[in-house]
Amino acid sequence: MDRRAIKSREAIVQAFLYLLPRKGFDKLTVREIADQAQLNRVTFYQHYKDKYDLLEQCAKHYVDEMLKGNMNVDLKSLIHRSFLYVQKHQEELLKLSQKEVVYALLDAFKKQLRDHYLPLITGNHLEDIMMNEIHAGMATGMLQWWIHHAQDYSVEEAVNSYMILRSRLFIS
Repeated sequence: MDRRAIKSREAIVQAFLYLLPRKGFDKLTVREIADQAQLNRVTFYQHYKDKYDLLEQCAKHYVDEMLKGNMNVDLKSLIHRSFLYVQKHQEELLKLSQKEVVYALLDAFKKQLRDHYLPLITGNHLEDIMMNEIHAGMATGMLQWWIHHAQDYSVEEAVNSYMILRSRLFIS
Protein backbone atom coordinates (compact mmCIF):
# COMPACT_ATOMS: atom_id res chain seq x y z
CA MET A 1 0.00 0.00 0.00
CA ASP A 2 1.41 3.39 -0.92
CA ARG A 3 2.03 6.15 1.59
CA ARG A 4 -0.99 8.21 0.52
CA ALA A 5 -3.33 5.23 0.95
CA ILE A 6 -1.88 4.53 4.40
CA LYS A 7 -2.39 8.17 5.42
CA SER A 8 -5.97 8.09 4.11
CA ARG A 9 -6.76 4.93 6.08
CA GLU A 10 -5.23 6.43 9.22
CA ALA A 11 -7.23 9.64 8.76
CA ILE A 12 -10.45 7.66 8.31
CA VAL A 13 -9.82 5.56 11.42
CA GLN A 14 -8.90 8.62 13.50
CA ALA A 15 -12.02 10.44 12.30
CA PHE A 16 -14.13 7.39 13.11
CA LEU A 17 -12.66 7.06 16.61
CA TYR A 18 -13.13 10.78 17.21
CA LEU A 19 -16.76 10.87 16.05
CA LEU A 20 -17.92 7.55 17.49
CA PRO A 21 -18.30 8.63 21.13
CA ARG A 22 -19.74 11.99 20.05
CA LYS A 23 -22.33 10.82 17.52
CA GLY A 24 -22.91 7.17 18.32
CA PHE A 25 -22.46 4.43 15.76
CA ASP A 26 -26.09 4.36 14.61
CA LYS A 27 -26.19 8.09 13.81
CA LEU A 28 -22.70 8.31 12.36
CA THR A 29 -22.57 8.55 8.56
CA VAL A 30 -19.85 7.86 6.03
CA ARG A 31 -20.12 11.49 4.91
CA GLU A 32 -19.36 12.70 8.46
CA ILE A 33 -16.39 10.34 8.75
CA ALA A 34 -15.03 11.46 5.39
CA ASP A 35 -15.56 15.14 6.23
CA GLN A 36 -13.80 14.76 9.59
CA ALA A 37 -10.93 12.95 7.85
CA GLN A 38 -10.84 15.75 5.27
CA LEU A 39 -11.33 13.25 2.47
CA ASN A 40 -14.14 12.64 0.04
CA ARG A 41 -16.51 9.70 0.24
CA VAL A 42 -14.96 8.09 -2.83
CA THR A 43 -11.69 7.80 -0.90
CA PHE A 44 -13.55 6.27 2.04
CA TYR A 45 -15.13 3.67 -0.24
CA GLN A 46 -11.75 2.83 -1.78
CA HIS A 47 -10.75 1.50 1.64
CA TYR A 48 -13.99 0.32 3.28
CA LYS A 49 -17.32 -1.05 2.04
CA ASP A 50 -19.30 0.92 4.62
CA LYS A 51 -19.15 2.01 8.25
CA TYR A 52 -19.77 -1.58 9.38
CA ASP A 53 -16.71 -2.75 7.47
CA LEU A 54 -14.70 0.07 9.07
CA LEU A 55 -15.95 -0.98 12.51
CA GLU A 56 -15.10 -4.63 11.85
CA GLN A 57 -11.60 -3.78 10.62
CA CYS A 58 -10.97 -1.48 13.60
CA ALA A 59 -12.10 -4.23 15.98
CA LYS A 60 -9.88 -6.77 14.22
CA HIS A 61 -6.94 -4.36 14.48
CA TYR A 62 -7.42 -3.97 18.26
CA VAL A 63 -7.67 -7.73 18.73
CA ASP A 64 -4.67 -8.41 16.48
CA GLU A 65 -2.66 -5.90 18.54
CA MET A 66 -3.86 -7.47 21.77
CA LEU A 67 -3.01 -11.02 20.72
CA LYS A 68 0.11 -10.22 18.70
CA GLY A 69 2.75 -12.81 19.52
CA ASN A 70 0.48 -14.55 22.01
CA MET A 71 -0.68 -17.55 20.02
CA ASN A 72 2.07 -19.91 21.15
CA VAL A 73 1.75 -19.35 24.89
CA ASP A 74 -0.29 -21.07 27.56
CA LEU A 75 -3.85 -19.93 28.22
CA LYS A 76 -3.01 -18.10 31.45
CA SER A 77 -0.32 -16.04 29.70
CA LEU A 78 -2.68 -15.29 26.82
CA ILE A 79 -5.40 -14.07 29.20
CA HIS A 80 -2.83 -12.09 31.23
CA ARG A 81 -1.50 -10.30 28.15
CA SER A 82 -5.04 -9.62 26.93
CA PHE A 83 -6.03 -8.11 30.28
CA LEU A 84 -2.86 -5.99 30.32
CA TYR A 85 -3.69 -4.69 26.85
CA VAL A 86 -7.22 -3.76 27.91
CA GLN A 87 -5.92 -2.07 31.05
CA LYS A 88 -3.43 -0.03 29.01
CA HIS A 89 -6.11 0.99 26.48
CA GLN A 90 -9.07 1.15 28.87
CA GLU A 91 -9.83 4.83 28.30
CA GLU A 92 -10.14 4.51 24.54
CA LEU A 93 -12.00 1.19 24.81
CA LEU A 94 -14.51 2.79 27.19
CA LYS A 95 -15.06 5.58 24.66
CA LEU A 96 -15.81 2.88 22.12
CA SER A 97 -18.03 0.87 24.45
CA GLN A 98 -21.24 1.28 22.54
CA LYS A 99 -23.22 -1.85 21.83
CA GLU A 100 -22.13 -2.30 18.20
CA VAL A 101 -18.50 -1.55 18.97
CA VAL A 102 -18.29 -3.87 21.96
CA TYR A 103 -19.93 -6.66 20.00
CA ALA A 104 -17.49 -6.18 17.13
CA LEU A 105 -14.46 -6.17 19.47
CA LEU A 106 -15.61 -9.16 21.46
CA ASP A 107 -16.64 -11.08 18.36
CA ALA A 108 -13.20 -10.52 16.82
CA PHE A 109 -11.52 -11.63 20.09
CA LYS A 110 -13.72 -14.72 20.35
CA LYS A 111 -13.08 -15.63 16.72
CA GLN A 112 -9.30 -15.35 17.16
CA LEU A 113 -9.38 -17.54 20.28
CA ARG A 114 -11.75 -20.08 18.76
CA ASP A 115 -10.03 -20.33 15.39
CA HIS A 116 -6.35 -19.89 16.20
CA TYR A 117 -5.50 -20.48 19.85
CA LEU A 118 -7.86 -23.02 21.37
CA PRO A 119 -7.46 -25.67 18.62
CA LEU A 120 -3.77 -25.81 19.57
CA ILE A 121 -4.66 -27.18 23.00
CA THR A 122 -7.56 -29.47 22.04
CA GLY A 123 -8.56 -31.83 19.26
CA ASN A 124 -11.16 -31.89 16.49
CA HIS A 125 -13.88 -34.02 18.07
CA LEU A 126 -17.32 -32.51 18.61
CA GLU A 127 -16.67 -32.26 22.36
CA ASP A 128 -13.42 -30.37 21.71
CA ILE A 129 -15.14 -27.97 19.32
CA MET A 130 -17.90 -27.34 21.88
CA MET A 131 -15.32 -26.89 24.65
CA ASN A 132 -13.46 -24.35 22.50
CA GLU A 133 -16.68 -22.39 22.05
CA ILE A 134 -17.32 -22.42 25.81
CA HIS A 135 -13.74 -21.34 26.60
CA ALA A 136 -13.90 -18.56 24.00
CA GLY A 137 -17.23 -17.37 25.38
CA MET A 138 -15.93 -17.34 28.94
CA ALA A 139 -12.77 -15.45 28.00
CA THR A 140 -14.82 -12.99 25.97
CA GLY A 141 -17.22 -12.39 28.86
CA MET A 142 -14.33 -11.79 31.24
CA LEU A 143 -12.72 -9.38 28.80
CA GLN A 144 -15.98 -7.45 28.45
CA TRP A 145 -16.22 -7.20 32.23
CA TRP A 146 -12.55 -6.16 32.43
CA ILE A 147 -13.05 -3.22 30.04
CA HIS A 148 -15.28 -1.65 32.70
CA HIS A 149 -13.42 -2.81 35.83
CA ALA A 150 -9.70 -2.67 34.98
CA GLN A 151 -9.20 0.15 37.45
CA ASP A 152 -10.78 -1.83 40.32
CA TYR A 153 -8.46 -4.84 40.44
CA SER A 154 -4.93 -5.75 39.50
CA VAL A 155 -4.37 -7.75 36.35
CA GLU A 156 -2.99 -10.59 38.47
CA GLU A 157 -6.15 -10.69 40.62
CA ALA A 158 -8.39 -10.77 37.57
CA VAL A 159 -6.35 -13.43 35.76
CA ASN A 160 -6.08 -15.62 38.86
CA SER A 161 -9.84 -15.32 39.40
CA TYR A 162 -10.41 -16.25 35.76
CA MET A 163 -8.18 -19.32 36.09
CA ILE A 164 -9.88 -20.39 39.34
CA LEU A 165 -13.32 -20.06 37.75
CA ARG A 166 -12.11 -21.91 34.69
CA SER A 167 -10.74 -24.78 36.79
CA ARG A 168 -14.03 -24.99 38.70
CA LEU A 169 -15.97 -25.21 35.46
CA PHE A 170 -13.60 -27.44 33.52
CA ILE A 171 -11.42 -30.27 34.66
CA SER A 172 -8.75 -29.59 32.04
